[in-house]
Amino acid sequence: MGKLKAVVFDWDGVLVPIRINLGIVFDYIITEITKYGVNFTINSDKFSTIEALLKTAKKDLQSKDIPKNFFERLQDEVLVIINEIFTKDALTNSLSTEVLQSLTQIRGLGLKIGIFTINRLHIVEKILNNSNALHLFDAIVTQDDFVLNFEKINKKEHLDACLERLQISGEECIVVGDRPMDILPAYLAKAITVGILNQENRHQMNAIVDKLNYTIKSVEEINQIIISHIERKET
Repeated sequence: MGKLKAVVFDWDGVLVPIRINLGIVFDYIITEITKYGVNFTINSDKFSTIEALLKTAKKDLQSKDIPKNFFERLQDEVLVIINEIFTKDALTNSLSTEVLQSLTQIRGLGLKIGIFTINRLHIVEKILNNSNALHLFDAIVTQDDFVLNFEKINKKEHLDACLERLQISGEECIVVGDRPMDILPAYLAKAITVGILNQENRHQMNAIVDKLNYTIKSVEEINQIIISHIERKET
């Protein structure tokens, strides 16, 4: 492990609370796929995410007479709906006082800060501007940097781009996320991995517990991990 130079955060559920209800997106997907004779229930862990629902729907509709490029069009429509929901939410959303204090402390320790997310850049920037916090970040990598495919979300490319913009290696950073898709690329990059655990993600995160160096309940706890790591390196 090299000298710690940066902390990289996922966005939704980590730096900002997820205040919106994506039920309307699930309902839309269900309505579209059940037109072709496949019934779904989403009260289970395997349908806890939009990408999981779309993957399963594509598999179950393989033998059905669906229109050409059905799933490509469905994903585009879903992205439009999600973007509209998050854009509206961003008008009033902001970072909490506790998160702002943690980020300021990280900068005070001389570390860079990055974000890697599949959200849109204008949404991230709006919330950061609401919080007067845009200046705290050295790199922001979003959905706008890559083509998003819900069937195969690859945040490794997002993390790699973020590390490149920060001009560091994975071994020189801490990565904080609340989903396996955040932690697994960080683990492969040999970063220090920190998982935020809550009731909604516990099942998913338990599946990759061997890839986590630390688990925390909130971003405010990250500073003690940073300080402990720095102190160990200095002794």
